[in-house]
Amino acid sequence: MAKATTPATTRRGTANPRPRGGKQFDFSKHSRPKSRTPKDDKTIRTDATQIELVRPAWNGSTGTTFRPLPCFDIAVENEDVFMHSRKEPKEWFYSDWIRGYSAAKYVGIDLKLTFLLCDPRDDYDMSLNPYVALYRAIMDATKHGEAMIGTKNVITTKWFPLTNRESPKCAFSNPTTLYYVQGLVYQHNGEVLVGGGRPRGAKPKDLPQIIQLSRSAGEELLELLNQFRRDGRGDGCSAFQVPDVTSLEEGFYITIFNPDKHPLPGNSAVTLAAGEGVKEEEYTEESEGGGKSRSREFKGWKTHVGDQFIYTKDGATYKAKRDLTPLEAKIRENLLWFDNILRVPSAEETAAWCAAAYRSMPDLLHFGWQDNPEFFTDEVRGILAAKTSGAGVEVPSIEEDEAYDEGDELPGASAALPVLSGDDEEDDDGRKMLAAAKEAQERARRRREGLPEEGGESDSRVSGDDGATRRKKRKKVTSPASRKKVPGKKSAAKNR
Repeated sequence: MAKATTPATTRRGTANPRPRGGKQFDFSKHSRPKSRTPKDDKTIRTDATQIELVRPAWNGSTGTTFRPLPCFDIAVENEDVFMHSRKEPKEWFYSDWIRGYSAAKYVGIDLKLTFLLCDPRDDYDMSLNPYVALYRAIMDATKHGEAMIGTKNVITTKWFPLTNRESPKCAFSNPTTLYYVQGLVYQHNGEVLVGGGRPRGAKPKDLPQIIQLSRSAGEELLELLNQFRRDGRGDGCSAFQVPDVTSLEEGFYITIFNPDKHPLPGNSAVTLAAGEGVKEEEYTEESEGGGKSRSREFKGWKTHVGDQFIYTKDGATYKAKRDLTPLEAKIRENLLWFDNILRVPSAEETAAWCAAAYRSMPDLLHFGWQDNPEFFTDEVRGILAAKTSGAGVEVPSIEEDEAYDEGDELPGASAALPVLSGDDEEDDDGRKMLAAAKEAQERARRRREGLPEEGGESDSRVSGDDGATRRKKRKKVTSPASRKKVPGKKSAAKNR
């Protein structure tokens, strides 16, 4: 039997110089290691230095404890000089070790996304942001039970759970604030991350640790740092209870915790004051840590600021060394500028993300952006043209957000009544919300006309009929297949 001949491999030459149409492979773009961030996160630049994004873990057995690091003084040229955490001995006058950005957090139906909305240094009209415009329009529509595109009301009962924060199908959240701090992480999600005396972020192969705080955690932290000493002593920054939170020599430990689940800092094995049998673990040169940085954000965070961190390892209790100067070389190596890692998307990028997040319900976008046709870029149209339908994903509980402000720049309420879509798969929650919206409109109509709000004759479109009843009243229409004649049988009319 003749041996099969192996086809000769054709070398790339003059006949086939560029197999990919001239597009060359660029390792920095096509194979660069990505930062370790949650799947929903779009707040970190993809072209940035690789980092690890840490979110406090609500359901972990402990809170998240970290030491914030100082920033470099941008005013000093040709030298990296650490800056004090306070620019001036006044409330809110902090240096660039912490930043807060407006953001959309864990939004979407087909996928969940978290992204920044704007740079706070820009004079930016938030109403021009694609997500904010969409959010306000959909909130207003579900409040009044109407979403008019031309003369057609496109709202259905499926819209209402999307804006209900108690629903597992919630897909919209009020624009919030996310805070960012670079630090060294000592514990996270039930795991102590100190090895050889070195916390996560200070070991030889550790990535820079960027801590992302929700609005409640970040604002409470800043309020704590604003507090002056109770005895009224001290001058300048020493008049504060926490003079310099980022000092390498005498900085402070910050713990973000769930008060309903995690032990209260100061009364647990992790954050107790040093006592008998507690010793400091010495720094070692070669120490690696493990563990993942996985967490989700929820509501009700509390913040504790203390001058020590106590932990247990191999049956012994240790107190972390407060002086970080022996780790200064690694700290300087990992320290980053926020402008080099945080991603503030353009309006076109935000619109494309929204299209991907809500592509299975395109009427949301068509209604919410009907006054902003510039949001429908070629990329957005392409995403919607290739839309796929699905049940969506379940949203976890999220930190408290500001209640929807009825005074925001929203279009006025219309007297037109909402219409049921006729879709038998609409859920009961949506029906209840739609019925409540209709009842509210009926009460408003009766007040305008000077009629009593209860009793008396009312608009039959509201009080005397609901979607289920209307569907029962509809004339039954048989399918074409059911109307075909069966051979050998006479119609009922001919029998008569």
